[in-house]
Amino acid sequence: MKKILVLFMFLLAGKFSQAQLISGELLDEGRKLVTPYTFTIKGKYKGIKYFELAVNREGKVTGVREEVKEDSFVSSPAKMIAEEELRQLQFEAGTYYPKFQQVLVRVEFVRK
Repeated sequence: MKKILVLFMFLLAGKFSQAQLISGELLDEGRKLVTPYTFTIKGKYKGIKYFELAVNREGKVTGVREEVKEDSFVSSPAKMIAEEELRQLQFEAGTYYPKFQQVLVRVEFVRK
């Protein structure tokens, strides 16, 4: 019973780790995020920013572009911090995927 509970917790945690991936071709294809990431950045900023990521066949993030939405806050330093972290993400690789795929992500900034 304990093993089942532990397995369930890992599956549940994996599901919520994908929660900040909002939409895009990458999600439609079912590609998973390999790098563990919480989509939360702790620092001196508070708010939400949206970014569109371009991911190649190897699963590397090759491009990051900010998407301005009505609930986004404006801060160039926060944008640069997020872009730097998002470029470190790794997704599932595969030769059967298109050359590039996009995904929209939501990053939350929290004050320490």
